[in-house]
Amino acid sequence: ALMLGAEGVWLGTRFVASLEWAGPEWAKGQVVIADADATIQTKVYDLVSDAPFPMTVGDRVIANTFTDTWHGREAAMMERQSELKEQIATAAAAEDATTAPVRAGAASGLIRSVEPASYIIREIMSQAEDILKNRSKTLLGG
Repeated sequence: ALMLGAEGVWLGTRFVASLEWAGPEWAKGQVVIADADATIQTKVYDLVSDAPFPMTVGDRVIANTFTDTWHGREAAMMERQSELKEQIATAAAAEDATTAPVRAGAASGLIRSVEPASYIIREIMSQAEDILKNRSKTLLGG
């Protein structure tokens, strides 16, 4: 991101796969095993759970059987809202990632381990320092 001129980044998913994240361990594991094409932006979980998000705000989750079944079929899904809401709750309690949501961004494919947040920050800073010291020279021809 630094090399492309960014002044900041959104790192939410990287911290989902941290020891300090308060979410369930099985969800952390799903982030770690996800590949680069594993996520989908959808409204299905927001709609079923009556989440108070505006229609313009999407929810990025790791795609699963639930999203495969209902994404793009929201009207039909809402006809079964109560039943599906219960299915999601049951799946979350059973650590069933085929139905329960795992909220994660497109960077999931880059995450390969659950680490302490302090380690993640040190790694980010070390990589940024390396980029600023060394890689800018190659771009500038020096």
